[in-house]
Amino acid sequence: MRYVKINGGTAVVKVEGRYDLCNTLDVMGELHTANVNFGCTKVEVDLTNTTEIDSAAVKDLQKVKSRVRAENFKAYGATGEVREKLKEAQMVG
Repeated sequence: MRYVKINGGTAVVKVEGRYDLCNTLDVMGELHTANVNFGCTKVEVDLTNTTEIDSAAVKDLQKVKSRVRAENFKAYGATGEVREKLKEAQMVG
């Protein structure tokens, strides 16, 4: 998998550069595989090296957060414009 790595029961998403409509379908597919094939029930999103994020990616992350429940979802490492967009969507504090 390109964007999702398995760490125990946690799927760790890491997108370098732009996180947008072009790759969010791949991320969602990999998260589905992590859940179905590997039993991952928690999701962490490492945005340390994500330079841009669009509304499609934010909406998909919101869907993931609601599916796994908020306590099993963590987004971290976002800075600048990425952090602001996630803050507006109440994805980070």
